[in-house]
Amino acid sequence: MKLLDSNNMRQTITRLLTLAALVLLNIGVAHAYDFSAIAPSGQTLYYNIIENQLEVTLQKNYYPTYDTPPTGDLIIPGSVEHDGYTYPVTSIGYGAFNGCTSLTSVEIPNSVTTIGSGAFAYCTGLTSVEIPNSVASIESYAFAYCTGLTSIEIPNSVTSIGGFAFDGCTGLTSVEIPDSVTSIGSYAFCDVKHIEYYGTATGSPWGAISMNGTVDGDFVFEDDAKTALAAYIGDGGNVIIPNTVTSIGEKAFYCCTGLTSVVIPNSVAYIGYEAFNDCTNLDSVIMLPTFQPSCA
Repeated sequence: MKLLDSNNMRQTITRLLTLAALVLLNIGVAHAYDFSAIAPSGQTLYYNIIENQLEVTLQKNYYPTYDTPPTGDLIIPGSVEHDGYTYPVTSIGYGAFNGCTSLTSVEIPNSVTTIGSGAFAYCTGLTSVEIPNSVASIESYAFAYCTGLTSIEIPNSVTSIGGFAFDGCTGLTSVEIPDSVTSIGSYAFCDVKHIEYYGTATGSPWGAISMNGTVDGDFVFEDDAKTALAAYIGDGGNVIIPNTVTSIGEKAFYCCTGLTSVVIPNSVAYIGYEAFNDCTNLDSVIMLPTFQPSCA
């Protein structure tokens, strides 16, 4: 019962903090833009001039933040000319594309060093992001609830990842964090299936379902003998759990909506908390003879 209460409390805190961030965004934390220009991909983008450099920002500092939100495949330019001067684009500002649900891909130029808080939060249609090897900081909530993201490559220029940065990105199955990252915030990868990181930042696994381990196909194991199944990172369908497995970890198949059937071998003696939670299309579970669930 304590585990359930703790989980619910964490989920509640996560959502409240996200809501607070959005409220701050909508009451005017973001600056009014200095000018606008057409991006190479055709969308209108808005910029603030900060010390002769550009920050991509919102059109308006109140809701709705855009008259016409950017959609489709977006290419952010590396520099923009304005009033006879060419400015480099060095940051994507606070909440710049927050809630732009029709964005499908984003190409970020190698002039950008910072992806700001909530920059792409709730861009649920976003399936592809190119983060260049110039970005040093991915701030809090930067890609929170981008549920369409299935992969992300974090370059080795990144040194810090803020709290909740990839929170709720349930489509992410496996993420490799480079050793260059030395600061990772709370729940930065909450509900992400699996992350690989061998650096020095403390507090792992930052909400990820599994951390490091042995990857074999669609399965991640805690041990080389492949007895402790930590996470399933495949697309689903009909899944047969290997007969080397003796335990299925907490949330191992969490939110695997593509899972339709699973065969559990008789070697399994333990199934962890929420192992199959939110597997909404799971129609068939076959437990081979001699299986006995454990409450230990």
